[in-house]
Amino acid sequence: MTLSRLASLLVAAAYLVAAFVLRGSIPQVLLACVVVVVLALACIWFPDALGSYTGPPEIGSIQRTTPGMMIAMAGWVMLAIVPGIILVMTG
Repeated sequence: MTLSRLASLLVAAAYLVAAFVLRGSIPQVLLACVVVVVLALACIWFPDALGSYTGPPEIGSIQRTTPGMMIAMAGWVMLAIVPGIILVMTG
């Protein structure tokens, strides 16, 4: 396990514990945090696989791959900011 994966797992666990402790009585908040954390972890853990997806050409989607580093950075930004915003805004 790489350092990035371990660090992201620790941050994700901290957010989920905080969501449970602070907003455990509101299941929608917990669900929103879980969805964001899972999506962010997927971007951090599997950036090359997610970056290689280009979409179907019939609908005019992007036809070039995205560098894995950009996907991982987007995952870190998402993991660092969005769960905190959810917890603050629902308080």
